[in-house]
Amino acid sequence: DVVFTAPGNLAVNTQMLIKNDVATRKTVRPSIPSKSLDPLLASAGISNDDTFESAASSFIVPGTSGSTSLQFTLKSDAGGFNFTFGFFDASLITFDPITQRQQYAVAAIQQAQTNSTVIFDDVVDNPGATKTKSVAAGTELGFFLIPNATVANFLADPASFYSATANTGDIFANKRSPLFSFPNANPGELDQMLAFVGNGKTFFTFEDLSRVATGSSDNDFTDVSFLIDKSLVAANGWELHPVGDLNADGFEDVALRKGRDVGLVFGKANA
Repeated sequence: DVVFTAPGNLAVNTQMLIKNDVATRKTVRPSIPSKSLDPLLASAGISNDDTFESAASSFIVPGTSGSTSLQFTLKSDAGGFNFTFGFFDASLITFDPITQRQQYAVAAIQQAQTNSTVIFDDVVDNPGATKTKSVAAGTELGFFLIPNATVANFLADPASFYSATANTGDIFANKRSPLFSFPNANPGELDQMLAFVGNGKTFFTFEDLSRVATGSSDNDFTDVSFLIDKSLVAANGWELHPVGDLNADGFEDVALRKGRDVGLVFGKANA
């Protein structure tokens, strides 16, 4: 038997997983007007509140058949890195994002290269740039950002992006791991992307430095942002995180996570 608690804040390993965390994120972001999410969201016609923020890590292309045209707009680029941004069909990636993180990243990014779903290359694309892709209705989209590197750079030597020096020290000299909409695929299993859906559009904004302790992140989530001209649908699906015997009853407990929504299941003896 299990007892399911209401979703809320829960620490899993070293990561604080947060439900409905807009207010929390506002308190941890630097109080710098130019670095605030508010003007970015306002420019996209979306408000910075729980009504619009989505806790999902992947999104379904709307429609029941055929293809849907998605127009991507590079809304802002305030980070110091050149970057590469794209999407992939998350349902086709079979590697475990935690235990096989490098293989997961290679499969996702290689798929994007093969399917021509690498959308923006910061070397040639500037804010205001648009790209349109026709995607099959019902496809589950995952998103990635490669900081300070191209797809070709990453695929030529993926191991170096996950080496002991990656995500440490000089932010330009040392390589940075690709960042994903799926927290489990990121260093430290940390969120790197926020998503907002409403008013017929979807808005993503990234923190482009890994949020691990050595990553030098400022946690502002305003480094680069993208707008899609459709309201994507939050994907379903729970991730399981073993957390040990939290209530000391002799039974293992587990956290259930869907995007940034988290619940806790306590193991319990049969009565």
